[in-house]
Amino acid sequence: MQSEPHLREALSSRHYQSLLASLNQVIISETLDGLVSSWNAAAERMFGYSAEEMLGRHITRIFPDDKLNEQKSIIEKISSGERLLQLRTVRLDKDQRPLHVMVTISPILDVQGGIEGIASIVESLTDLIFKEKALNELTKYKNNLASIVESSDDAIISKTLEGVVTSWNRAAEHIFGYTAEEMIGKPMLTIFPPDRIDEETQILNKLKAGEKVDHFQTIRLHKSGKQVHLSVTVSPIYDSEGNIVGASKIARDITEKLYVEKLIWRQANYDTLTNLPNRRLFMDRLNLEMNKAKREMHGLTVMFIDLDHFKEINDSLGHDIGDELLLKVSTRIRDCFRQSDMVSRFGGDEFVALMPSLNQRADIDHVSAKLLKKLNAPFTLEDGNMVYVAASIGITVYPMDGHTDQELIKHADQAMYEAKRKGRNQARYFIPAMQTSLDKHHQLGVDLRFAIQNNEFVLHYQPIFNLTTNRIEKAEALIRWNHPLLGQLAPMEFIPIAEETDIIHPLGDWVFKTASRQLKQWIDRYQLPLQLSINKSPVQFNMGNDVPAWQAFLQEIGLSGEHLIVEITESTMMAQSEVTQKKLLGFADAGIQVAIDDFGTGYSSLAYLNKFHIDYIKIDKAFVQDIKHDCSDLHLCEAIIVMAHKLGLKVVAEGVETEEQHRLLQSIHCDYGQGFYYSRPLTHEALEALLANSALVAV
Repeated sequence: MQSEPHLREALSSRHYQSLLASLNQVIISETLDGLVSSWNAAAERMFGYSAEEMLGRHITRIFPDDKLNEQKSIIEKISSGERLLQLRTVRLDKDQRPLHVMVTISPILDVQGGIEGIASIVESLTDLIFKEKALNELTKYKNNLASIVESSDDAIISKTLEGVVTSWNRAAEHIFGYTAEEMIGKPMLTIFPPDRIDEETQILNKLKAGEKVDHFQTIRLHKSGKQVHLSVTVSPIYDSEGNIVGASKIARDITEKLYVEKLIWRQANYDTLTNLPNRRLFMDRLNLEMNKAKREMHGLTVMFIDLDHFKEINDSLGHDIGDELLLKVSTRIRDCFRQSDMVSRFGGDEFVALMPSLNQRADIDHVSAKLLKKLNAPFTLEDGNMVYVAASIGITVYPMDGHTDQELIKHADQAMYEAKRKGRNQARYFIPAMQTSLDKHHQLGVDLRFAIQNNEFVLHYQPIFNLTTNRIEKAEALIRWNHPLLGQLAPMEFIPIAEETDIIHPLGDWVFKTASRQLKQWIDRYQLPLQLSINKSPVQFNMGNDVPAWQAFLQEIGLSGEHLIVEITESTMMAQSEVTQKKLLGFADAGIQVAIDDFGTGYSSLAYLNKFHIDYIKIDKAFVQDIKHDCSDLHLCEAIIVMAHKLGLKVVAEGVETEEQHRLLQSIHCDYGQGFYYSRPLTHEALEALLANSALVAV
């Protein structure tokens, strides 16, 4: 039978072992040499080793190699008197898998208080590390998300279902001008324009119903008050239970994008110089209006407007002046039409107007008359000079003159060319016969290219009489075209075509040389002080300086320049270009005199007559044909003559057809007369016959 002390010790040891075995905590004891002296069931479960496998074995069996030094450190600290150590470390299970653990170490004391071993309580940190890792990942994700939100170029905003702002990123600050401190807690309506407030109610209602509002374009206000155009997406925010608690809003500033798109569209559809619609936009509108007119059974009108002699102005004054003039012209044209009409620039000096629901002749005539009157008024340029232009207008009416947009434009263009052919500065309505006329026009352009080399041109000469002596002193050279199929054509039928195709330059040279040679023969043969007038087209006059070539030719044939008169139009003189001035000075230096043809039909200034080297003015036949005793036309002619004489100029009256006109012109001291009363234009043989009768032939 055991003694009572031994029995108590035995009972106490069994009780201790049972207690260790029943604990869920891992409790391990070891000697100071590191040999395991106890290994409870929880230790078996954690590490996989049974008590039999670990008792008496060194504790470092469960240490990774990089943790072996820990055992020595633990013994040293316990031996030095530390009573409780906590160590976060790693141990190995039986399969050599690492276990993250927290080890709490305390000394085991004997009855005398000496240290006989150490006890360790081991807790698994796997769950804790997983949670920490998850928390770290969540924090990292949250930080990344916050970084994305803050670095986004789009405004990212959240708000409650009552529309109160709860977050406001940096882009929102930049786009709207308000800081986060200024907006968080404030209603989103702060940035709404007054006319957009209803949008917020509609958006919130959709969000409460769980709907997403995708990519709608709208306008909000910057803090400065300026409008900001946005593309917005709004989505509901849910809590953990699936309830909608707010809204997130992504807003992209598209103000610049819309501006660029608008700019690109405008550049594609509007003329950059005049700011008028271009051909593309006009044709779109024309198609729409034609469809509308067809549905509603009403008409519409198209006007094709082309400036007369603009090319000469552009070439002589330069493109900058030409652009300035076009801009002023476009403003006047636009002012002649209704707001509902469209005026476009087709290109160059061509403008086309569309007048919906207008097809009454009286209304159309009113517009065209107003337009011609407006354009006839002088244009004052920035340099202070004045320029005069006119226009030829072609008119078509839908549906009579065409059933497609192309037909209407084509026929309006043909009518405009007919207006030019009939003398310019007028309006013409399209008629089907113009198609034939246009075909003829094109064919003549082709035929002109071969007419000079085929010797198809001839010159006729109309005598000009001195009204004091009643003798021939001058003649005007007038070109005719003996077309092989169409017979003899007058200048009005082919000169405009020659100007359009630039054949006017070789044709003008042919006229000058032919007339000069003929004049030289007459002077040599009849010893006459005869002068010959040669017409010079504005197109020909304003292109280059051909005076030196003329001088060289006159010197070659032995003809003095004082026998020639160059006739130019008022528009040529009014251009005031450097080329014009040089030519006029060149003519003066060569002894060639200059006459202003058709005087009174344009807008000549007395200052220009005095400024340039002008020798004659020719009163247009429009003022001569109706003169009678004590009538306004007679008084006007007399005023022109008095003015010219005061300026040292001579006057030629054109279109004299009656004895009365002749006598009245003599009575007001006109210098020269020209017209059918004296003689029709003659072939060179017929004029030579007149000259052969006498050195000075009386009427």
